[in-house]
Amino acid sequence: MQRSPVFVFDNAREARNFSHWVTQHFAEIKEVTDKTTSIGRLRNIEHYTAGKLLFLRFNFTTGDAAGQNMVGKATFAACEWLRANHLAIRHHTLSGNMDTDKKSSFLNSLHARGKRVIAEAAIPGDLITNIAKFPPGELLRLRNITNTGAMLAGSSNNGMHSAKRDHSHLYRHGSGCGQCGRVFAGDCFCRSTTRQQLLLFDYHPIPDCRNLWRGHGAGHTTRMSGNHGFAMALARCAKLAEIVAATVLCGELSLLSAILARDWVSSHEKMGRNR
Repeated sequence: MQRSPVFVFDNAREARNFSHWVTQHFAEIKEVTDKTTSIGRLRNIEHYTAGKLLFLRFNFTTGDAAGQNMVGKATFAACEWLRANHLAIRHHTLSGNMDTDKKSSFLNSLHARGKRVIAEAAIPGDLITNIAKFPPGELLRLRNITNTGAMLAGSSNNGMHSAKRDHSHLYRHGSGCGQCGRVFAGDCFCRSTTRQQLLLFDYHPIPDCRNLWRGHGAGHTTRMSGNHGFAMALARCAKLAEIVAATVLCGELSLLSAILARDWVSSHEKMGRNR
């Protein structure tokens, strides 16, 4: 999870010098941030300059918490320490909007905000033909067509549908990248999906999955301490990310197959909520 404050200087040279200074004093900055939270850990700081502005993107691991407020508090403490120890700073703001909170961005797709996870499946061609009643090559043909449509639309996702029902993070969770093709060895269809901006946490409202990921670490973050508890929290959230990515992959294959088999509309009519 990130928070990205911006610092203002008299000129571009001062902004550049401050960037070097921050790199040299990373250990001290990390000590300041990590004291504000029992589970948050500062991982690294990205630097982006624009004239006399310097944007610092603080990257934290946050255990099994979502962590927006956690990293905000930690970064605020770091900003106060930086202001007290570097007199060239003229102004600063806790968020310069480069953390792109609750919206999608290319930066979040490349560097991840939340969890980055990949799900992949290789399905035997005869299995596709027996169940879906069309050859696996048809899936690849449709995938190439829908890639073109996503590009023309300027979409942040070349998949068919994968947004999560958390309205404040809907746009971020809808972004992603899908790939498909033939497996080199054997007549299999390979499909993968990459989710770069999954904001997940232990108390996430998916009750049917809760027992699946909690088996990877007993207890909640607030009841744990030390490196063991921190590792367990990370493991739980990683397992949830796997479940989400695998579910998205299944949904993508299902929808592509329904479109090709001309079952998309009839399936909704037969099994939709309005029925």
